[in-house]
Amino acid sequence: MIFNSLIKNRKVLIGVFLIYTFYVLWITLLMRINIVCIDTSCNFIPFDTIITFTKRLYYNNNYWTRKDFIENIAGNLLLLTPHSFFIQTLFAKYRIKAWRFLTITLLVIFIIESLQFVFQLGQFDVDDFLLNISGAMMGYWLVGRFGDWHENY
Repeated sequence: MIFNSLIKNRKVLIGVFLIYTFYVLWITLLMRINIVCIDTSCNFIPFDTIITFTKRLYYNNNYWTRKDFIENIAGNLLLLTPHSFFIQTLFAKYRIKAWRFLTITLLVIFIIESLQFVFQLGQFDVDDFLLNISGAMMGYWLVGRFGDWHENY
């Protein structure tokens, strides 16, 4: 009931979208401004980071390896899942197809990853792309599958 009323109120939805956007910028860029990044390299090898974190978790299963795994793998996977909801709800009248949504999402991720590299706020990592895209497309599918409300918006 509350969820449906929030969706129907466009101003509230835009406000929540702006808060979410600031949160994504905070997590990926702003909270790292005063932190000196030791490793500002690039990783262009697909699945290298994912395999590394998975191996660490398997061979050295303690609090810190679980924390790193959750922050890096699960965090990147879930970071842009709400992005799917907002794009499909705020722009429902345009009926955004999967290829267009994928293009928008790739652009957003490329901008974030490039800013991390240029301002030395993190690593430019192809695995971040893969995990972010997977999470966003999972959200796109969930909204399409269970979100009949966005068509009436």
